Amino acid sequence: MKILMSIHHTLDKHAGAAGVTWKLAEAFREQGHEVDLFTFDSLGKHASRFGAILFPWHVLFHVMRHPEYEVLDLSSGDGWIVNMLKRFGWRKHTVSVTRSHGLEHVVHEQFVENCKKGEQKKSWKYPIYHGGYRLWEVAMSFRHADAGLFLNQADREYAVTKLGVRRDRAILVENGVDTVFVQRAAATLTALQTKAAVTSTAMHVDSAASSTDPAMKDVAPRHIAFIGSNIFRKGITYFKAATLQVMQRYPDIRIAFIGTGDKTGIDGILKDYPAALHARIAVIPRYQNHALPELLDGYGILGLTSISEGFSLVGVEAMASGLVPVCSRIPGPTEYISDERNGLLVEARNTAQLVAAFTRLIEDDALWQRLHLAALQTCERFSWQRIAVQQLSLFASLAKGLGR
Repeated sequence: MKILMSIHHTLDKHAGAAGVTWKLAEAFREQGHEVDLFTFDSLGKHASRFGAILFPWHVLFHVMRHPEYEVLDLSSGDGWIVNMLKRFGWRKHTVSVTRSHGLEHVVHEQFVENCKKGEQKKSWKYPIYHGGYRLWEVAMSFRHADAGLFLNQADREYAVTKLGVRRDRAILVENGVDTVFVQRAAATLTALQTKAAVTSTAMHVDSAASSTDPAMKDVAPRHIAFIGSNIFRKGITYFKAATLQVMQRYPDIRIAFIGTGDKTGIDGILKDYPAALHARIAVIPRYQNHALPELLDGYGILGLTSISEGFSLVGVEAMASGLVPVCSRIPGPTEYISDERNGLLVEARNTAQLVAAFTRLIEDDALWQRLHLAALQTCERFSWQRIAVQQLSLFASLAKGLGR
């Protein structure tokens, strides 16, 4: 198939929705399909300060110039004009799907609520575009698409009940992680199984020694990592408050902030902790995705404290790197993290529950080991190859339904 994928960002292979788009395109190519990417980088001399507003029109003009596309995989809002024209019979045999990377309407409602509470500030411009016209564009792009692809059940239900998307056209999909993470999880599982077999044999030889010798007991990694931008939506305020208490209680605990961005710098993170704790805090504003397992070496707990998420791949990546997640009970990451099975869930914005969950994992090695094993097993299903095959099958089914 000849596929066009769009994303209303500059193309960064290591960042959020743009990174996901690039990796999925690569996975489609590995399955033998031809894929073009249309991003802000594609605008060239037509780029302007109004690039976001005009982007759906640029997508339309690009599609008009390329009738050979069989599938249009367009991120939310990008294809509203294309999809509306298709409803009138234009390119009626071309499959057009709208892909959510986290439904904007859900994020908008959370933002408005935060503003009412005084936790965030809303600019005078917000209701005009991001809180107004942009939301209309997104709704239209989903409503008129051949299918809408959603990352969690809550976003899917919102689109059906509030945006007018037909239920049979609202499809739940998953994102994947790089091969390095899937392979690392598999290798760690194999090593754990081998170690368990050796330990079992040793216990038969000398059960008394194995039960009393501290060297025979596993000690869980105690250090805590946060992976994500230094923005309110990621729940970093609550992570800082919780880890401050944990660090004061346990003088050996270290904390890492990874991928916080360059805007506030290292000092923007450290300022919320007493100077006496700074030596135990690592801040890494930017990183290459393939380097994440190495950066997480020695850390055993992930603080996934977001207030809202579409999916959150960093949860899977951290689990594959050996961490046990303490996660907000929100749509998105709870599609793959279950309380007491492969992680611990806490209510979003609840510092006390975060402290309690971190403390449990620090003090209970057996709990950490059990959740760690299940977290590694969870990662097996998130290969891009598997996800690409599933979604290509969906495209083929949609094409058949259009009579192509």
